[in-house]
Formats: sequence, C-alpha cells, structure tokens
Amino acid sequence: ALVLWLGGCAPYQTRIDFDPAAPLTELKTYAWVPADKSVAAGESYQSLDQVRLRRAFEEALVAKGLQPAPATEAQVWVDLNYEINRRYEAQTVYYGYYGWHPYWWGMEPDTRIDERDESRLSLIMINPQSRAVVWTGQATVRYYEDHPPAERNTRLVEQVQAVMEQFPPH
Repeated sequence: ALVLWLGGCAPYQTRIDFDPAAPLTELKTYAWVPADKSVAAGESYQSLDQVRLRRAFEEALVAKGLQPAPATEAQVWVDLNYEINRRYEAQTVYYGYYGWHPYWWGMEPDTRIDERDESRLSLIMINPQSRAVVWTGQATVRYYEDHPPAERNTRLVEQVQAVMEQFPPH
C-alpha cells in the first residue's frame, strides 16, 4: 500500500510511446530536427525554459551514449515541444457522515472549480530517412510561474531525466 501511495505522489506524470521495430538501442548519433521541419518551426526565438530544456535533453542524450552529429549524418533527429495549458478540476464535498447527506434536510453538496496551469514536455525522436517518430516521451507537471530561475531549471532538468529514464525502452 505504501508503494502505491508513494507512486501516486510522483512529481511528474510520465509516459512514453515507441516503435517496437525501431533499433533504439543501436543509436549512437543525434541531431536537432532541422528548423524547417521542427515542431516549433516558425518561431523566431526560444523562451528561457526552452533553452533550459534543450540543454537538459542534450545532456541526457550524451549520458545515454548518443553523440551530436550533423543533421545529414545523424541516426536520429530529436525535437522537443513545451507547452503550458490551463486545466480545470471540479471537486465536490458532501456533508454528513461517510458521504451521506440527506437532501430532505436542505443540505446539498458543495462543488468547487479549481483552475491551474500544467506544463507538458514532449521529447521526440524521429527517423531522418522516413520522417517517422520512433520514440516519444512526455512529462506533465503542475506549473508554478513564480519559481526563481535556479529552481525552474532544476525542475525542468528533473522532468527531462524522468522521461529519459525510460529510454531506450526495455
């Protein structure tokens, strides 16, 4: 029960998807997706968080044994997508014992709507020849805008590491 409880308290919700036929364990070189093919193509600049994430992704790839190479020679292209979305959650509180509330007493449940921001980081690996995604990992976490830069960097690095722990898939 303790393991399940602690697992439910994990700071990041991560998930991966991959092509089982892709030779992910054999990859040795990577390059960033050329700008004209990037998910973020058309952007004229990168936010500070995107720069932090890119550095963290590069470090994680090197730690996994992949080395940077020119885009024309790389075995895999990598890209990232980082977005912040507003999420709404409804929570209902019931009055009475054990959730029992007699409506005929005039008591009704109290429903509260909470809104929060959530960041979603997607790390993407693409086969340069087929232009097909061969691996993707995502981390979703509650977003707090008011963290100081050092803490923001630490949290973003942790998100990248949480996703990259699952690469290559077993």
